[in-house]
Parts: sequence; C-alpha cells; structure tokens
Amino acid sequence: MSARRKSSANIQPNKTQRNPLNNFNIKNETLRNEAKGTKPTCEAASVKDVLVMAVLHLCKKTIFFDVRLKVALYLAALFVVSLIGDFIPFPKSYFARSDNLFNVYFVKLGWFWTLLFSSPFLYFTNLTLCCGNFQRFLKHHVPRLLIATIFWYCWTSIFNVIENAYGRCNMRGYETKRGCLKAGHFWSGFDISGHVFILIYSSLVLIEEARPIVGWDNIKEHLRVEDHNRKTQDSSSSLNPLRNLNEDEITSLKFLYSKYTPIIKLLFVAITILQLLWDIMLVCTMLYYHRMVEKVAGGIIAICTWYFTYRAWYPSKSILPDAAGKGPFIYQQKAVQPSSVARRNSLLTNKTAKPSTSSELPKFMEINRSFKVKNIIMGALEQLVEMGFPKEKVEKAISIIGDNTEQAMEWLLAHSNDEEPISVPASETVSAVTPIETDTSVEIKNDESSSGEGSSSISAEAKSIKCEDCSRLFKTPLEVEFHATKSGHTNFSESIEEKKPLTEEEKKAQLKLIEEKIAKKRADREEKEKQESLDRERMRIKSGKDLTEVRRKMEEDEMKKIVEERKRDKAEEKAARDRVKAQIEADKAARRAKSGQPVIEKPTQSQVQPQAVVSPPKDYKQTRIQIRLPNGTTIAETFDKNEQLAAVRLFAQLKQGDEVGLMSFGMMTTFPRKVFGADDYEQTLEQLGLVPSATIIITRVVS
Repeated sequence: MSARRKSSANIQPNKTQRNPLNNFNIKNETLRNEAKGTKPTCEAASVKDVLVMAVLHLCKKTIFFDVRLKVALYLAALFVVSLIGDFIPFPKSYFARSDNLFNVYFVKLGWFWTLLFSSPFLYFTNLTLCCGNFQRFLKHHVPRLLIATIFWYCWTSIFNVIENAYGRCNMRGYETKRGCLKAGHFWSGFDISGHVFILIYSSLVLIEEARPIVGWDNIKEHLRVEDHNRKTQDSSSSLNPLRNLNEDEITSLKFLYSKYTPIIKLLFVAITILQLLWDIMLVCTMLYYHRMVEKVAGGIIAICTWYFTYRAWYPSKSILPDAAGKGPFIYQQKAVQPSSVARRNSLLTNKTAKPSTSSELPKFMEINRSFKVKNIIMGALEQLVEMGFPKEKVEKAISIIGDNTEQAMEWLLAHSNDEEPISVPASETVSAVTPIETDTSVEIKNDESSSGEGSSSISAEAKSIKCEDCSRLFKTPLEVEFHATKSGHTNFSESIEEKKPLTEEEKKAQLKLIEEKIAKKRADREEKEKQESLDRERMRIKSGKDLTEVRRKMEEDEMKKIVEERKRDKAEEKAARDRVKAQIEADKAARRAKSGQPVIEKPTQSQVQPQAVVSPPKDYKQTRIQIRLPNGTTIAETFDKNEQLAAVRLFAQLKQGDEVGLMSFGMMTTFPRKVFGADDYEQTLEQLGLVPSATIIITRVVS
C-alpha cells in the first residue's frame, strides 16, 4: 500500500465527478429546470446601433453629471470667476461684446430655446410612458413646463422692478430708467443678473426633463419578455414591470416606443448640445457682465427655484404634477444587492440559521459566497493562532477588522501590550458561526487494486491534505479553502503525513519576520507621504514665484503705458499752445492792418505761421473727436458737424460701458479749457468749436 491514497469527489445522486481540489464526495441535487432555453433573446446589434449607443452614452455622461456637485460648482464659479472678472484685467474677446451672435440670438431668447427642445422631448417620452393615455399625460406631466415658465416670467419681472425702485440716473431730473436712458444718460441700480438666472435655471430644467432617457432601452427588453410570458402563460417572471398593464396598454406602448424612440434619441443629443452652450455662455457672463453680487443673487434664485420644484414638489406623491419619467410602470429601478459586509455580518450574528442541505450545496469552486466567507474567516483565525497570538485576541481582531489577515495582525501588534482580558461576545466572534453541515459521503479507492483490499474509511489513515502545487500540508478543509482562494492552486490530495505544529522558536521567528514587513511598509508609506508633502510645497513656492513675476510684468507694462501717455499729452499740449500763439499773432496783425498801423515783419518762423492760419476757412462736413477715458485709454470717432454733444457722450457710454458707464462723469476740453454743462449737450459740435477735430477728456464727477 502506498504512503498516500487518493480519492475522488462524487456529486450525488446521479454520477461521480472528479473534484479538482480534494477527493470529497459531495451529494448535491442539481435543479434541471434552470436552463430550458425557452426565453426570448435580444436581437443582434448592428454597427449603426453601436454608434448610436456610443453617442448616447457620451451625452449621458455629459448631461447627467452629479447634479449636487454641479450646483456647488455653479455657486463657486459665480463667486471666483466674478472676482477674476471684476478685479483682474481680463482680455476682451468677441464674447465681451453685448451684440455678439450668441448673446443676441440665444441668451436673450434662452427660455424660448429651452422650451423649443424640452417640450417635444417631454411629449414623446412621457406620452409613451403613459401608454398613449393623453389625459394622464396632460394632468401629470405638462404642468411642469407651465410652472417653470411662470417662475421664469415672475422672477424676471421682479428683477426689473427692483432695478427701477432702487436705482437712480447719473444726471438729475430723471426719475425713471426709461427716461434716463432715452436722454443718453446712465441708470445705476441693483440689477440682478437675468442672464445668470435664465442660464442656470434652463440648464437644470433640461437635465431634469431629460432623465426619462436613462434606461429607455430597457423598455424594449421588458416588452419582449412580457410578450413571451403572455403567449406561453408563463408566470415565472413575475417581477417584470409591465405585468400589471392590460393588452391595450401593451399594444399602445409597443407602437409608441417603436415610433418615437429615434426622435427621442435625436432630441436628447440636441438637448445635450444646448445645455453645454448654456454653460459656456454662463462663464462668459461671469467674466464680462454685471457685478459679482448681482450674479450670485441671480444664481441662488435659479437654484432655489429648481430645488423647490424638481426636488421637493414633484417627487411628492400627494401633489401633482409627477416627476419626469414617472408612469404606470417603473423601468429605471435597479435591484439592490446586499453588500459583502452585510452578508458577513449576517453570518457572524446568525446563530439559529439552519444548516445547508445536500441539495443546496453547489459544486466545489462554485460554492455560494456565504460559505466562502466563513471558510476564509476560519482560515484566517487558525493562521493567526498558529503564529502565536492568543485565540481570544485573534477572535476579537477578526470581529473588528474582518477577514483581512494583514490588518488583523496590525491590530494585534498594536494591542499586544493590553493587560486587561478581552471578552468577546458570542455574536461577534467567529466561534458563533454555525458551521455548514453537508451531507457528504467520502469514498476511498485503493490505488493498488491488485492487493485485494476493498474500500476503507479514510478517516483511519489520512492525517492531512497536501497541495500538489506547493507541497504544503493542511489539517482541515477550511485551511484548504483559504489556501485555494489566496493562491489559486487546485491540485490537492490526502496524505498520511501529519502536519507538525510550529515550535516556539518558529513562531517567534515568523512573528519577527511579519513585524519587520509591517515596519518596512509603514516606513515606506511615511517616506512616500513625506515626499508628496515636499512636492506640494515645491509646487506652492513655484506657483507663488510665477504669480509674483506675472504681477511684476503687469506693473511694468502699466508704467510704460503711463509714461507713453504722458509724453503724448505733453506733445499735444505743446502743439495746442503753438496753435494758440499763432492765432494770437494773427489777430494782432489783423488789428494793426485794420487800424492802418504798419505791420512789422519779422523774418522768423513764428511770424510766417500765423499767415497760414488766416487763410480762408474750409467748409468741413465732419469732425474727428478723440475721447480720453479716466484710465488713460483713448478712443476716436468721426461725427457729423451738426450732431449734438450728447451723441458723443452716448458713444462713450456704449463703447466703454464697464469703464465710464457705472459712474457719473463730465466732459471737458483743455485748449481752450472748457467744462461742458447740461445745456452744452444740446448744441452741435460746430457751435461748440469742435470742428474739424478736438480732444475731449472724460472726468469723474463726485456726487
């Protein structure tokens, strides 16, 4: 007889099969009715279907971004980006102009575009989900867009009332915004940003109304299964969400789903593009328009309105309308699977659980998850006890940490100096786990059939189980399960060799080796954290230096601009003085000639220049006006000589609204020095002597 006997695992009751792990004979009654091949299968997907699914998946990832995080990003961006636009010089672009294409034709008509895409999408999706019941559709879904439109109209009207009530004109004598703007002046008030409100509110409404597209393809599968169940009168699939619909509703659902699904997918892609456009225009509004407090107020009102309607009102079951995608059946609900932690806790605390029967025990390596968890926990417990840790402490560590051997070992080492005894409740220890009893029959076949010996009991001679891959010995099947799970080995056999317990010296050596590994891992982790901290500090210092350098360059550029402006001003003042002196000399010469006094000719350049001035004046039709703003920049424009000075003032307001539009200002000329008053704005440029060219300086008026 050989020193080691091998056995084969038999799965009862029909025939014997070879078990790849050990030679146990496990009785198991396999259910034969689990795979009859009678359920309908899905149709094969074409290349077109795959492309459509890829586009829809990308759109879903874009538009169904976590709404709570998106709202937080909206509020943070309103604050941060507005600060950047208000206090840091930001380069002007095409989007900074109020007459840009997107602002005129999209943002100002934002609610029109939102309704244009969301209304047909709401009609096609929710009418399909209502199985063609038009009255239910009108009662439960249409009011959502009507309520959103009412909120939009009310809030925008309130914004205008607030601006008119708490604003004032920069020129006295105008009590209304309309009269002030008509006269060419500027109305200063608390203007809550309607653009921010409509862009954020439209984006959130589009996201909520587009939610029926999630799981939309599941309806096709539900219809296929339900149609099969009703034809075969099969009630096994009792969880189909369409089981409560009558035949007319099923027929209507099939027709509407097949008819409207392509249109719904196309509209969903358009809604995604529109929502992205709203986000882009929102960033432009944050940078170039309104003050920070006005934009933040508009954003908060939009978010609160959305939360009240779509998160508090519509989900409630007692008040109509319903939420988007709600109908007589639920197609978006997913079954919640219990987590591994919950299953492990139920195993550790369930004392009264009945042992599994032979008919419930699957084949080896395909056992249920609860059985695996028990085996892993028992294997970890025995492994830690063999290392020399007290059994009570090991049970306490596993009850706290779980089946992770490394973490349990770290806990044991951290609490190795505890002197108080550890009392572990029976419900928290692995010892409370009721072992799974299996009705197994173990048969031993003699390898040497010629010896004449029949089958005998293996329990009298086999003392361990040996792994043929690594030659390790194990005492119990639980250790075998644990080793197979960790290493992936499958070749095991029974052996008469006895597994010797570790000696005290071996236990100490193994424990010392484990402590060294843990200390090394801890040191590596600390070194890594230290290096990451140093890298973060270097990045912070580098970013600080870069920011300082940028500020220094900006200051140098600003100083260069100021110096150049001063040089230009001095040159203009000198030229103006020369013109005035020449005019004075010309007037003196004219007076002498008129009185008959001899004109003294001086062969100097100053005497030659006035004669050129007294030449017959030209009839100028236009005049070129240079306007110098308070920040030093200069803008120039050509006006008709018969236009009033108010047109020049209005041009300055429109051209540089952010610079001079938000403050009271006056207008003056230097040579000759003249400050224009309210009466001068009604006179023509020719009457004021601003033809053929002149320079007007914008000055701040302190009220």
